[in-house]
Amino acid sequence: MKNMAALNGSSNGSVNGSTKHATGAPADGPTDAYKLPRDARESQRLDAQHGALRTNVGFLLHHCIVDALPKVGPIKIADLGTGTGAWLLELAEEMEDARITYTGLDISDVQFPAAPPSGVSFKTYDMLSPVPAQFLSAFDVVHVRFLVLGLPSGTWPQALANLTSMLKPGGWIQWMEPDFRNIIPLPLSTPLTTSTCTLLQTARTTILSLVAHGTQHHNLAFHDSESLASHFAAADLKDVTETAFASDRVPETRLAISRVFEGGITGLQRMICAGDAEEQRGRWGDEGKGRKELNEVGEACERGEAYWRLELNVFTGRKRGA
Repeated sequence: MKNMAALNGSSNGSVNGSTKHATGAPADGPTDAYKLPRDARESQRLDAQHGALRTNVGFLLHHCIVDALPKVGPIKIADLGTGTGAWLLELAEEMEDARITYTGLDISDVQFPAAPPSGVSFKTYDMLSPVPAQFLSAFDVVHVRFLVLGLPSGTWPQALANLTSMLKPGGWIQWMEPDFRNIIPLPLSTPLTTSTCTLLQTARTTILSLVAHGTQHHNLAFHDSESLASHFAAADLKDVTETAFASDRVPETRLAISRVFEGGITGLQRMICAGDAEEQRGRWGDEGKGRKELNEVGEACERGEAYWRLELNVFTGRKRGA
């Protein structure tokens, strides 16, 4: 880690000293709404996802935020829904600024790094709960991304209000989400076979059906992620920007992103079927038609015949008062 020795000490823990269960959620906290597992395999997928996103988007912090950071005095940056802390740890290495301290927050501590570097700390906090006093107006930057499977539908305005309250006056929020309306499997190899063309056409309909099913029957927030611009407008943030990136902007990462997305699709289908015999027997169960079609796209990706593409939207906004 570059030039981090001068930073303050690091720690792992929970805010307000609350006791945690084995899942990492506070004992007196709300139910964990995250829809995917937190095992070693999922941690590897999240780290791979971070690398692919970093390469395609081209930055960790938007240039408008970096340019506006205070030129003197301490700087505090928070990453909510931090998971493995991959984004926060890379940012700490990249910034090389001893004035900055970094805080990773998540409802669960299961994926936190065991020994974070000096100046980087991780704590448990649910962003839908009242903001602890120590975090109110505390941060120059708050970062979040890919919360579509972590925040229930309808809770996004409250989450954004809490995140904004954590910012100092003039502080910045950066939020990245995929737009699931634009997910599509695309051909990669030529000439295309009839079977590959048929598979990709069918899979486009299938993935949209999966998104619709999750939204209608499992309270997943796919529509909220698509409406993030309206949430930012309602939050009365200033200097709001919206930038769209294609997940296939860098061709060399297409297979990596497809693998990450396939892992997410598989986890989503397993979540839908968990503890539900009817769902398990249906389209998204182990032997379901939808599951098999999407698995076939994954196999086509591995053969170099296809890849998954989606749009990534990065929003930035500034708290009023500076």
